[in-house]
Amino acid sequence: MHLMEKATNRGSIVVGPTDDIDPATGKVYSDANKIVYGIGMAADNGGHIINEGDIRISTNKSIGMYGAGVGTIVENTGRILLDGSQATATNKIQSLTESMLMEELSKIVDLSQQQILMLEEMEK
Repeated sequence: MHLMEKATNRGSIVVGPTDDIDPATGKVYSDANKIVYGIGMAADNGGHIINEGDIRISTNKSIGMYGAGVGTIVENTGRILLDGSQATATNKIQSLTESMLMEELSKIVDLSQQQILMLEEMEK
């Protein structure tokens, strides 16, 4: 019998920046496999992650929740907050990336009732 691993967030996660700059050239990596993404919660190979709290994304190309692999379940019943308030002319957020990203036959369950919010919406 295969036991599915499960992790639950009931607090607050602040997602760090994605590292996509090659230190040798100072430019974005040409090989996408070298990019290290900022990810709030991740699961693969049949894992199960649940967000019941808050995940805040505020940097370019970062991801709130990520799942890959057959049988993997990514479940959101909390809030995923997309915060572009720290962007500047020189530090642009060109892609306030994915709140939830799935690959390879994973399953997404979003029971948050549209609680994936841009920061401006949250402050209203």
